[in-house]
Amino acid sequence: MNYLEIALANASNGYPTFPVRLDKRPLWGFTDWENLASTSPTVILKWWERHPAAIPAVTPGRIDKTVVDVDRKPGKPDGWESLIDRRVHVPPTTFRGASVSGLGLHLWFRDLSTSINGLLPGVDRKSRGGYVVTPYLLPPVSQIKVRVPLALQGGKVREGATGMPYSGGVVAWFGDHSGLTPSHAVQRVVRRFTGAKAETFAGHELLLEVQTHLVLLGVEGHGGVPEALDRLATIWADTPHTSAENPVAEWNNALAGAIEKSGGAKHGNH
Repeated sequence: MNYLEIALANASNGYPTFPVRLDKRPLWGFTDWENLASTSPTVILKWWERHPAAIPAVTPGRIDKTVVDVDRKPGKPDGWESLIDRRVHVPPTTFRGASVSGLGLHLWFRDLSTSINGLLPGVDRKSRGGYVVTPYLLPPVSQIKVRVPLALQGGKVREGATGMPYSGGVVAWFGDHSGLTPSHAVQRVVRRFTGAKAETFAGHELLLEVQTHLVLLGVEGHGGVPEALDRLATIWADTPHTSAENPVAEWNNALAGAIEKSGGAKHGNH
């Protein structure tokens, strides 16, 4: 598909679209691009008749969406590494689009926020007051359902931060997140843990990874997280491994740390 066809398809899926130059800047006369962006095929056809080489761009804030722009260009901060360093969990169901260069990645979320460049090293956030160059096809707006990860909400994340602290303790956190139907993402984590071979438990890397993953899913509103953690705690305690003399204490301490770093109030169900 050419850029005009992509622009028309995205507009038909509900995305306000406008043309930008090859350097990704708005064309002359598009200083009010956030309001000028259109879903009308007639308007879009006229724009591309005048500027056939233009690249389509979308204003996510107009439709209450947020895009996290992850840069991975050589010689610059690796945005994906920044997300990993801050333990930001990106659900696998998040829609992803490649940037014009093919080196960047756009992560689409359903929430409205504000645009911030440099949210993290190599990571920008685009929503109200921002636009995203989209040389790719987008799904219907209604299919963008994943919420913005907690660690990417608010202002710029300070160096070394890993999430929003939670001082309520493990019991309070479980109370805030219990009683919901397990989401598919939670079920996948459980299957991965229960399917692990016994020798995997020689160290606690899997323990930390699974606990952090489940806590982040709980923060994002996925159901069934406390129940999954209870089940996995039993498996952890009953499976032979050599990571600690007291596996129950190790599990509890690691879980408290995961909640402290990434916990908080749930946002709602997925």
